[in-house]
Amino acid sequence: MVTIALALGGVVVWGFCDLLIAQFTRHAATVTAIAVTTFASFALALPLALAVGGLPEGAGEWRAAGYAAVGGIFYLAAYGALVAALSRGDLSVVAPLAALDGAFGAILAIALGDPVDWITAVGLSLAAFGGALAAAAPRRAHEAAASRATSGADPAPDAVAADPPEHRRLVAGAGYAVLSGLSIAIALQFFGHTDEVPATTTVAVARTVGLAMIVPVALATTGLMVPRRLWPAVLLIAVTDVGGFVFVAAATARGPVSVVAVVVAQVALMGLALGLIVLHERPLPRQLVGAAVAIAGVTVLGLAA
Repeated sequence: MVTIALALGGVVVWGFCDLLIAQFTRHAATVTAIAVTTFASFALALPLALAVGGLPEGAGEWRAAGYAAVGGIFYLAAYGALVAALSRGDLSVVAPLAALDGAFGAILAIALGDPVDWITAVGLSLAAFGGALAAAAPRRAHEAAASRATSGADPAPDAVAADPPEHRRLVAGAGYAVLSGLSIAIALQFFGHTDEVPATTTVAVARTVGLAMIVPVALATTGLMVPRRLWPAVLLIAVTDVGGFVFVAAATARGPVSVVAVVVAQVALMGLALGLIVLHERPLPRQLVGAAVAIAGVTVLGLAA
């Protein structure tokens, strides 16, 4: 039950992080947004990690730090793909698609030998199916336009394409969102081997690796400067990003990765709720049904834990 509670904490915090990113990326280049928010997360996570756990000591802790470093590579890929998706598409569509990491994570974890009893299997199936159902819901062109108009967002870059939206095979940002889900599922596999160090250390190591990778790219392309009026948004994104990461890292260190991955997938529900309440988007009935099925899956997982 502790594993479920920690993972759900990460869901809530990351849900608000997604909302902040969706608004921030309307005013900054994608690579710049990834770089500056990664730096802010690093600046917040490193002192916290040193205060809580200090530097790794002994072979076991350094091994765990190594897993965190490799996981950090995939976490940066997941985060970067999510930012790219949110800069192109609507939160209520991107969040469910990115949350398919639950399905990817369950498949990976079971393939790697995680024990799964029948109750857990039912919970995994319900949650994965619900997330997929919500994510796969098609949206008509006029609904997508209305959603973006009510949120005050500029037209998505994809919308400039020659073909009208109703002829597209994927909604704007869909490909990046699915890539984000796959990448975070792989990252969680590595974070599941970091139980010998505090969750704050896992966060700090992963963000250090991510920063080392993204800063050179930003310097060579769009730079690192953002308007001063966006600094508070950068700080809030860092706080929610690190906070969600701490929750999820702690959960993966305590329980099966297959369970954590699917619970974290319920960030889709937060995306749908925030898109509906804050951005005034209108999800289709199929998305709402998928959300209900996913909630049922989380409930079953809680009973099985």
